[in-house]
Amino acid sequence: MIAMAPHGYCLLWDPTLIWGTVASNALIALAYFTIPAALIAIVQKREDTGFNWVFWAFAAFIVSCGVSHLMHIWNLWHGNYLAEMIVLALTAIISMFTAIALWMLLPTIAAIPSNADLRRANKELQQSIDQRDRALEQLRKESAARQAAQSKAQLLQVSRLTAMGAMTSTIAHEINQPLTASANFLAGAATLARELGRPGDAVESAIARAQAQADRASEIIRRMRAFAQRGEIARTDERPQDLLDHAVQSFISRYDRKDIDIRINAAEGLPLVSVDQVHLEQVLLNLLRNAADAMRDQEDARIVLSATELDPAIEFVVTDNGPGLSPDEIENVFDLFNSSKSDGMGLGLSLCRTLIEAHGGTIWAENNADGGAKIVLRLPLKAQAVSKGSDQS
Repeated sequence: MIAMAPHGYCLLWDPTLIWGTVASNALIALAYFTIPAALIAIVQKREDTGFNWVFWAFAAFIVSCGVSHLMHIWNLWHGNYLAEMIVLALTAIISMFTAIALWMLLPTIAAIPSNADLRRANKELQQSIDQRDRALEQLRKESAARQAAQSKAQLLQVSRLTAMGAMTSTIAHEINQPLTASANFLAGAATLARELGRPGDAVESAIARAQAQADRASEIIRRMRAFAQRGEIARTDERPQDLLDHAVQSFISRYDRKDIDIRINAAEGLPLVSVDQVHLEQVLLNLLRNAADAMRDQEDARIVLSATELDPAIEFVVTDNGPGLSPDEIENVFDLFNSSKSDGMGLGLSLCRTLIEAHGGTIWAENNADGGAKIVLRLPLKAQAVSKGSDQS
């Protein structure tokens, strides 16, 4: 190998040039060796950048640059330029790799949000959080309002049942005695008629029907009194068709409304429904009477009673072709003491709702699309025992 003169010969061994070169290259090398330490610290603290290997490439590039400056100091006295060339070659390779990688990552780096972008994103996020908090607060207020409304409705329900129970007990006590006396007088009249001689089939039939109605009224009052006082419901399995038939027959026998066309539309093969027969027939009879009153003096008056299965329930519907209900009437038609009739007391439909709810069912009113009103009551197929306490809640 050809020996080469140290680089100091080029500087004529001038102390100022020699030590100025040494100091400059040493400081540059020191800076080059400290910068990679900072890059490595960043990599260790921020592992989420997604391109940490670039920092390592920069660290290797900068370290190799620092080594090349140290080789420059070394060759001031030794002239080992081959080693310096090898260091420069490695530095060139590492620098080219780093430069190419940097240009490839430039779009990704440029897409990193700036501090202004982050502040704007944080501001928008805070606004979203504030909107969410306001929405949650509004929901809490609405929930509190609904709970207050439910509590008020429950209180009204308790008051309604209390008032109805007291009124039913009073009416039952006052009316049951004259009904019993009437039944006894009718029985005595039938006996006296037989003793005096055969009065005729018409008279006997009239007496028998009157006595049957008196007995039925006494039974209704007894059942209503038991329900008002103790919440008792005497359930039996009944055919929906029979319930509708009995209600219509009771209506026809009690009210002379031959001007109304009453039809029954019950689906075939309906399952039995567990109800208190007397209570449900009273509900249907009340609905029939209200529908008839709404169509008083109306030509072509028609009432349709239907029953369909909506598993797991039976739905009864009483439909008329009368004037229909106003929005206010639809909402309050079942309220206690609410009546659209000048001579009405507002007890019938409220009692209907109480009896249906006691069976675990629901009842509501609506208008037909082609005119008239309809009352829908839905009863579960399986008996859902509802205690008096739960009724009031």
